[in-house]
Order: sequence, then structure tokens, then C-alpha cells
Amino acid sequence: MRLFRRSVIVYQYIAFLFLSYLYSYILASLDSGESAFNLVKSFNFIVNNKILLLLVLVSMVSVYLVKRWSKFVILLFMILTLLSEFDIFFYKLDKIVLVLIFFHVLIFFTYYLLWNIELEDVVYRPGYSKYDCWKKFYYDFVSEIELKSGVIFPIKLTNWDQRGIFCLIDESEQKMDMRLMESPIILRLKFENETFEEYGKIVSSYDKGYGLKFIKTKNEKTSWGWRDFYTIIRDRGYTPFFART
Repeated sequence: MRLFRRSVIVYQYIAFLFLSYLYSYILASLDSGESAFNLVKSFNFIVNNKILLLLVLVSMVSVYLVKRWSKFVILLFMILTLLSEFDIFFYKLDKIVLVLIFFHVLIFFTYYLLWNIELEDVVYRPGYSKYDCWKKFYYDFVSEIELKSGVIFPIKLTNWDQRGIFCLIDESEQKMDMRLMESPIILRLKFENETFEEYGKIVSSYDKGYGLKFIKTKNEKTSWGWRDFYTIIRDRGYTPFFART
């Protein structure tokens, strides 16, 4: 999968992982009674914690690439980090260190839950594989996207939720030029003689498909929006047939 835009939480999580590693180093410095700016101490910490450094680097890269397996690497990194911090606490039984560890655990689980929610975003889950042999879609909604340049592409919905969709461009159409994909892009659907429109931005692509995340614009809508369409199809039992779990 190719990513064109990343959400704020991606960069926040990368910063949090780096700060967590730095935080462990500072606690180790406090425990030894030496300055955290001591270069020899810093080098020794890196040498003695090679696995921790490797895990934080792999975690940061996996978050930047929005890989589903990132949550397992992150969990392993945080377990080793917390074990090293608790080792410092049990050595001196310092209550201040315990309070600092408690806040670190709290922030970690908050970010971890947010990251799991982010990974479930439909723009990272096409709902199909490029190796699938199917040609017919389970639900054949009449839908299209219109670029800011006015170019219109017929699409097929392969996965969707309240925040966005993943769609497949008709095989007869040429691959879209990303230079023309300036926001906002209009998603237009027709269902039971009604037209539904929503504004969005392209954030990912997979094979001939694209992930579209909905955005708020100042443009006035002249028709029903995605929320109305989503409510109707949800109440009627329409679900993404090819969505992978």
C-alpha cells in the first residue's frame, strides 16, 4: 500500500516512542546519579540496551509506514521499557520514580488504544487483494469521484466506514495522476433516485484502488451527504462484503 498523506497521530506516536526511549535513559541517569548529558554514559546506555534501541527504531519505522504488525513491535518495546524502569524502582524503592512510571504507563496505553483505532481506519484496509480473481461486486452502488480539475472517474466501493471509503477505479479507466488530486475531491453516489455527495481527500492507494478520507469544507452541499447514505445502507444491512479482518 502506498500512502500520500498521514494523520497527525502517526507523527505524534513517532515522537512519543522516541521520548519513551529518552525517558528510560533519563531514569537510568537519575538512578546512577550522573548527568544525562554525559556522552560516555549515553554511549554505555546504548551499548547495554541494543535490543531496546532496535525495537524503538523498528517501531518508529512501522508506525510511519502504518503497518498492522506495528502494534506487536510497539507492545514488545513498551514491555521491555517498563521492565527496565521497574527494575530501577525496585532497586531503590523511590516513590517519585514509581509516580513517573505510573504516568508513563497511562500515556502508553492511551496512545496504544488510539493507534489501534487508527489502524482500523478504512483507508488502510482496501477490502480486497490484487490477487483476487473476482470481477463482480456484491453491492453495485452507482458511484464516482470528481477531481478538483473536473475529471470524473467511475468507482466501485470495496470498503467503507463513517470516516471514509476505499474504492476501486474501473479497469477501463486510466490510472489517476496524483498531481491532479488536490483536495477537496467529491464523492458522488446515486441510490434509489437520490444523490449523495461528500468531500474528501485521497490518502492511500492499493493496486487500482484509493482510500478517501472525508473532510470538512466551507462549500455548501446541494444534496444528501455520506452520513445520510451510511445510515441508510447500515439500517438495511449493507456491509463491506470483501472487508478483511
